[in-house]
Order: sequence, then structure tokens, then C-alpha cells
Amino acid sequence: MSNDDSDDPLYQEAAEVFLLLRDAPEDEDLIRLKEAFLSGGPDARDAYRRVETVFAGVQQNGRPRNTPKAVVIIGLSVGMLASAFAFDPLRIYLTADVTTRTETQELQLSETDIAILDAGTAIVDRSEGNARQFDLLRGTAYFDVEKIGAGFVVELGGLTVRTIGTAFETALLEEGPRVAVSEGVVDVTDGSQTWRLNAGEVLHMRNGRSPERAAIAVDQVAGWRMDQLMVDGMTLGEAAAVLDRRLPGTVTVVGRRIRALDVTGSFDMSNPEAALRGLAALGGAQVQSLGPLGYIIRP
Repeated sequence: MSNDDSDDPLYQEAAEVFLLLRDAPEDEDLIRLKEAFLSGGPDARDAYRRVETVFAGVQQNGRPRNTPKAVVIIGLSVGMLASAFAFDPLRIYLTADVTTRTETQELQLSETDIAILDAGTAIVDRSEGNARQFDLLRGTAYFDVEKIGAGFVVELGGLTVRTIGTAFETALLEEGPRVAVSEGVVDVTDGSQTWRLNAGEVLHMRNGRSPERAAIAVDQVAGWRMDQLMVDGMTLGEAAAVLDRRLPGTVTVVGRRIRALDVTGSFDMSNPEAALRGLAALGGAQVQSLGPLGYIIRP
């Protein structure tokens, strides 16, 4: 298995199905879930076999049956438990200055500037003197910045956002980074090209595709601050990942067609489970609750 397998959603889906079934091998719903996944074709079956191979290697190294999910995913990432640091959540935990769990958090960055972090968000503060810089490692953050001469920089997913005074949202979604502006102007660059975004504009980079630039209602930028999930220009998988950060366990979306489906709508995140069910309904899918283990969205 290559070291890049864990970046493929198909392998991630195979790992989720495998781990759920391992913890409840007689669960009829999970058995049907596995059968549905394997019916997806030779690529799906190959992904599942590779997951089984990794776990078999973990067991041969003396790990008990209840090996944590994290350990198996580390195996997917680096071959065979080569380095726990390669497991992204652990890397974020060790390097982030601020992390949030299931609730939003407001940070006072200076006398005039604030940041609001959504649930499941992590940032690093690299500010020095009057120059302020932040790295978004995970999740979504909204920045409200007073005009300053030194500038304000946010790095996320290969993009650099620069401004001298504005209000804007930065997000790391399932398919790539996203920047939306509610006030003022920001410059966004990927190192080779620069885009200037005005209030009411959004830029989304999706897994190596050409950037998608679109209009957005100003009151929809960072709607999660008011417990509103504004889904416009997102895939179902991306929207589910946003809700995942407010729910127990893990939200697993089964099927690449459902995950990649473009969806539009508004959901009340004060009840994230109801929002998840409403989101799934847009794709003609159903939601299965696994209690503290999380949820499965499937056809």
C-alpha cells in the first residue's frame, strides 16, 4: 500500500466500514453496509482488501483486537505504524495554539481584532511584533480585522490570505480550502496566481481543479456563528464534514456519488443531528445512528 492511500476517499471509506464492522461483526446493518461498499466495483474491493492487510499487520505486531481506530489509520498513512506523528489529528494536537471541540470560541487577537473559531477548528499564531499571521490547520475561522499598516495574513491549505482591514471567513473543507469575504477586500494567492476578493465573493479550491469564484450573500458568510449552516457551492460530503465536528463519533458518507453531490440549503446547527438528516435527504440518502460511534449516510 502506498503512503498516499489515506488521501484517497475510497480508502478512507473502506477503513471506516472495516472498523465499524470490526467493533460489531454481527450487526446486520453493518454487514449490508459492507456488501454495498464491495458492490461498488473492483476499486472498492481492492481498497477493502488493503485495509484488511494493514490491520492484519497490526495484529501480527502484537496489538490486541481492540486496537484503536487511530492506530489503523496511522497504518494506512505510513505503511505499518512508522510514525504516530503522521496521523493528522495528533499532529494538529501537538502543533496548534488553539483548538476547539464541539462549540465555537471567540478570541481577542488585539484591542480591535477578533477571531471566531467554529467547532473542530485548530489554528497556530505566528504573529511577531505588529505583523500578524495565523495558520488554519483544521476547520473554519472568521476574522474581523481593523485596518493596520502591518497587514494580516492567514495561511490555509496552500493558500495565503492577505488584508489590511476586513472581515472574512477561511475554511478547510473536504475538497480544499475556501475563502469568503463579508467586508472589505482580501488578496488570496497560491504562490503562482493572486485573486482579489471583494465583499460578497467566495473562492474555493477543489483538489487541484481550477479555482471556483462565485458571489455569496454577505449575511451567509460564516453563518455558523449564528448556528446556521449555509450550504451553497458545497458537496454533500463537505457539508457533512462540517456537521461532523459538532456530533459525537464520526460521520461516514458511503458512496462517492453521494459524497460528491452538489447541495444547496440552510440548516439549524443548534440541532446537528436533525441538520445531518435534512442534509442527507437532499441527496436521497438515509442516516443510521451508531450511538457514540457516530453516523452513517448511505443510499
